[in-house]
Amino acid sequence: MDKAIIEKYADMLQGNDKGFFGRVWQTSDEVYLDRLKAIGFENFNHVLDAGFGFGQWMLPLSKLNKKVSGIEFAQNRFETVKKMFDELKLSDIDLRNGSIEKTTFDDNSFDAIFCYSVILCTDVNKTLTEMHRVLKKGGKFYLNSNGLGWYIYNMLEDHNPASDFSPRQMAIETIENTINYLATGKTEPGKLTCTSKAYLISRAEAAGFKLLEVNGEGKINLFPDKVQPKSFFKDTYYDREGVFELLLEKL
Repeated sequence: MDKAIIEKYADMLQGNDKGFFGRVWQTSDEVYLDRLKAIGFENFNHVLDAGFGFGQWMLPLSKLNKKVSGIEFAQNRFETVKKMFDELKLSDIDLRNGSIEKTTFDDNSFDAIFCYSVILCTDVNKTLTEMHRVLKKGGKFYLNSNGLGWYIYNMLEDHNPASDFSPRQMAIETIENTINYLATGKTEPGKLTCTSKAYLISRAEAAGFKLLEVNGEGKINLFPDKVQPKSFFKDTYYDREGVFELLLEKL
């Protein structure tokens, strides 16, 4: 991505969004490409980026696959990416604004779904059911999430604060949200919850997926002789589960 484009769209944002946009787009394109190649996300006819954020994974996905669609819940992120992709003349990428808990995509639309650090902002069971609906039989589903260790780390270290964002407060609220979700079975879109590997795997299998691989974030590598992916986060923080990833298949 051209540096001038990154600076232009970063300047349209404020606080935590501005900092996050700069961090993800300043990461080398090769880093994202290697991560996608490591999990076998290439040469698919149609891939969904479920919760595309600021679009940082969409360009690498579009380079490796025939067609890419994306859906994003946050209105400001959706609008920023749409304007940026329009300027870059990426009209072949289908962008939609909405929740991944319930989408407007047809049944069996995708050969693969990529969901990076998003399922934790949703009702896990609703999202898994919806992703199963829109994925073709035998299709691949990558997702990652945060364990308790990540939130303990943020509470204690206050990692990457911004004028409008307190990591410490986010971690406290996430733990409160998780307790409420487990007690009531209900949560609201955008509210973070903490998910363990065991819990997410059990929910995915109940929704009709088969687990293919599980590992720390950036550690799944189906082709170790060809690519060496870079992790962004640690497996553990304070001796508790940190950030992890799953590779699933629709039965």
